Amino acid sequence: MEQIQIAQLVIGPAVHLKLVSDVITSQFEWYNGAGPNKLVESQIPMGAKILSIARDYWRYTLSRFTPNNMNETEVCT
Repeated sequence: MEQIQIAQLVIGPAVHLKLVSDVITSQFEWYNGAGPNKLVESQIPMGAKILSIARDYWRYTLSRFTPNNMNETEVCT
């Protein structure tokens, strides 16, 4: 089970956290609709867009995308 599915199971029953759940589950969407839920552009919650930037920044600094850790300057250029 993927981490996003686990997050859905944990947060899902908490109706008051629906917006948080939407952000978490939409973080891997693409503007062109190629993501897991096929959301496009304005259908993707703003929080999910922000979360995806933060997530990818973290991945670059911990060498999840590259062979070596990147520093802040390298990630941002």
